[in-house]
Formats: sequence, structure tokens, C-alpha cells
Amino acid sequence: GAGQSNLDRLLRIRPDIVKLDGELIRATSHGTEQPILPKLVSLLHQAGMLVVVEGVETTEELILAVESNVDFAQGYLLGRPAAQIVSPGSVHLRIDDAFDTIAQGRAHQHALFESVVEPYRVALREAADALHAGVAMDRAFSSLATFERCVSCFILDASGRQLGPEVPGPAWSMEGASLHPVANPRDARWDHRPYYRNAVLLPGVAIASNPYLSLASGRPCIAVTLAAQFADERSVIGVELDWSAQGLPWPARE
Repeated sequence: GAGQSNLDRLLRIRPDIVKLDGELIRATSHGTEQPILPKLVSLLHQAGMLVVVEGVETTEELILAVESNVDFAQGYLLGRPAAQIVSPGSVHLRIDDAFDTIAQGRAHQHALFESVVEPYRVALREAADALHAGVAMDRAFSSLATFERCVSCFILDASGRQLGPEVPGPAWSMEGASLHPVANPRDARWDHRPYYRNAVLLPGVAIASNPYLSLASGRPCIAVTLAAQFADERSVIGVELDWSAQGLPWPARE
């Protein structure tokens, strides 16, 4: 009930340090199997608390803890109960190895993500050129709307409202349409979304967003967007991509 949830208690007590159970290292989001630890740590940091995660038993779990920006970690990988404190040197070596692995992994993940997204960027720029030339929306998006992961193509006006109907792609589904009574994209303003704001900051550049849970489709998606001038008015054109399939690369976490 109100005032009795764990989050309520944290915000009321305001501890300096919060310890997270080791099971949270292995917890993942529904549908994408992405770890929830980074978001949880970010929430606690924003509330002014330091975070220690326990139960670190493998190198992979240590890497996730570091990538999640935890302040402290403990577990059998770093030291077991003993009469004497373990030498700091051996712990430092494990941590250095984890940081090196993270650096290599981020570079690989970035390259993989860009390789998957780049064809959509190219097709979006071609659609923008067609719209500039006066081509109708359906025809301008005709190529992009055939791409495998395309949920829909859309145009947003200067206030972030959708212009006309979206152009559906192969990944569009009637399951997402069930959300339309409460999340119809044509009824909403989208200028608060990062994929809109970032495109406006870099007009003419095709920007790929971080994955997000789409209100329009009800699935994890990314958006590729581009801000341009059409008929003396700024617009943002974009394509939403279904990013729910297992094995798709995600941008390296900050």
C-alpha cells in the first residue's frame, strides 16, 4: 500500500548506501532479456544514494556491475570469507581485466549496431530527398517501408504532432494496434522524445535512438529520425524499427 513499498521506504529513510541483492544482476527485462541493473542503479544515484551490488561470482557479472555504474561490488569472485583479508593486488587485476573487456566490447557493440542501422539511415535520407522534390509521402517511404524491421514511417511537424497516417512496414502488427485507444500516435505530441529533440539539434543528419518501449507498437523499438525543412516548416521524418528480436545489437551503455 501507499508508503509501504520498498521505494517509498528508501526515499523516506534516505540511506547513504543501498545494497542490491545478487539476483538483480541476473534479472532481465521482459521480452528483450536486457539487464535491468543499469536502470535501477541510475534511479538510486538520482535519489542521492551510493550502490553496492552483492553476489558477484563470475567475470560476466562483474562486467555488468561495472557497466551499470555501481559504486561497490562484493562476491566470491572478489573474495571469500577467510581469516585474512585477500591481497588487494589480485582484486585489482580482476577489475582491470573487466574494464579492458568492457572497452573492447563497447567498440565491437558500437560497430555492430551501426552496421545494422546504417541501411535505414541511407533509406531515410533518400526518403527526405524525395519529399523535398515533392513526392507524396507513400511513394517517398515506399522503399524504406519494405525493410525487414520497419514498424512504420512517419512525419512529425514542428510541434511534434504526426502529419497524416503512418506508412506501415513488415514489422507492423495488429497487436500494437490494440494500444491505440490509449496511445494512438496521431493523437500525441512527440517533441519531448529524445529521437525528436536529437534530430532537431542536428538537422539533416539521420539520428539513431537508444532502444525504448514503443507506445505505438508495445514492443522495444529504436527510431531513426532526420530533421528537415519542408514548405517553410521544420519537420522530423522517421522510421520506427522493431528491436525486440533476440540477438540484436544494442548501443553500448553510457
